[in-house]
Amino acid sequence: MIKFRKSALPMAISSALSTLTVPLATLSQAQDGVLEEVFITGSFIKGSATDSALPVDVFDSDYIEASGAMSVGEIVNRLTVSSGAENQSDSFTQGSTQVTTNVNLRGLGLTSTLVLINSKRQTVSGARANDGSVVVDTGTVPVIAIDRIEVLKEGASTAYGSDAVAGVVNFLLHKDFDGLKVDGYFSDTAEDSQTDTRFGVLWGGGTDRTRVNLAVEYFERDPRNASERLELVDNAISTLGTTFLPLGAGTVADGPYAGDFGFVENIPDPNCIENQGVLIPQASGARCGFFYGPRFNMVNEETKLTAYGSLTHDFSDSLSFSAELNYTDGEVKDNPQSPSYPILTFPTISPAHPGNPFGVPVIWLGRALGSTFESPLAPRDNETIRAMAELKGAFNDRTDWQVSLTYSENDYSGFNPDQIQSRLFAALEGRGGASGDQFFNPFDPSGHDPELIDWMTDGERVVRSADQLVLDGVVYGELFDMAAGPVHNAVGFRLMDDGYAVGSLRLVSVS
Repeated sequence: MIKFRKSALPMAISSALSTLTVPLATLSQAQDGVLEEVFITGSFIKGSATDSALPVDVFDSDYIEASGAMSVGEIVNRLTVSSGAENQSDSFTQGSTQVTTNVNLRGLGLTSTLVLINSKRQTVSGARANDGSVVVDTGTVPVIAIDRIEVLKEGASTAYGSDAVAGVVNFLLHKDFDGLKVDGYFSDTAEDSQTDTRFGVLWGGGTDRTRVNLAVEYFERDPRNASERLELVDNAISTLGTTFLPLGAGTVADGPYAGDFGFVENIPDPNCIENQGVLIPQASGARCGFFYGPRFNMVNEETKLTAYGSLTHDFSDSLSFSAELNYTDGEVKDNPQSPSYPILTFPTISPAHPGNPFGVPVIWLGRALGSTFESPLAPRDNETIRAMAELKGAFNDRTDWQVSLTYSENDYSGFNPDQIQSRLFAALEGRGGASGDQFFNPFDPSGHDPELIDWMTDGERVVRSADQLVLDGVVYGELFDMAAGPVHNAVGFRLMDDGYAVGSLRLVSVS
């Protein structure tokens, strides 16, 4: 187990002092045409919305419903300011982050956008993006519970730190919803019947002093294999299928490899086409390529359950308490892969190998299991829990305060099937199998012993977890009046402890 932990110590203090009034946003209210002022992401300084200097876009629940988005990933994809986010659940664009979504403002990098939930930070996911970075999984937010999304489109590293270089996206969830809301969405592709289904329930109620909001949402996605849309993967060909480079010249008298051959001439599997491979001409001979595109899903089979609850209670006009709890469990159930991956050490097979027809050493360019084998599955599981408690109060008519404690944790696991290279090399030398005397024969891709394949075939189980504990506090309000208007001030602190643990990688038999 490898574990990293980072604490934001000593205490981080920030303050703001200004004679200017407010970065605020306005949201139009339907009743009586009244405009309600709402604090935006980025500042505790109060004032007038007309003086807003920060470029913040606000997307309310009506906009989200009208967009027809099935998930938070689709909502993010519709934002023109977001570019390069990994929100497509497939192995090509999301090698191991399937079932998660993220934000990439202005294409500055997945780790450059700060993601907040109800203005609070959340831990990163254990899943790593294609570039190796870790990001906050925005898929933990139930769409039905979103009140609005605030997007601060400019760099905010001064206020938030280096993870906000590109800006901030704040998902604000319902706390004052009253009544019952049930929605369901269904989408279907015209050509290959790939479907997405989302069903959600939101309830809110309580008294003048106590409010409770609860939301549950379930998302299900059927798979779409790339074989159904080959025009989208027509370049998905690897030159490393089954090809041999003899380290000498000679003649094979009979059999499938019969004929003359030259030194390091490319000699492909003689049944390459019949074995569903692709012949690729070379300067000397041809290579048997591997068409891997149809192996993968463009969209994986996926399920996700998200739940959200909030409680607010006013002890008095100057003291209130709120608490939140989120839970998400997402799974990718299929995720087909290549039967095996190329052996990039390019082993040399001895002429003593019983399957070697050339009588000289040959370099093998290929993979243990090729086109004649079925695709193994690489499922993923991603579970997140988040809890927050907050107290808000006022010292007087001019000064307010708030303090909160937030804990979030993510547990990610994934399975990546492949062959154990040391066992493959042993089998090439006749030391394979449980008995230790079996040969693996790459010269005949269709003639492998199933028990030997099972002996060589295992997988890598990856288990990662991340957690975060944040204590926030802020005092803000008016200091004094001047001729130009009141002077506002905000002073706050944050204590943050981050942990990231990588479980030991172990081989798990899939035989």
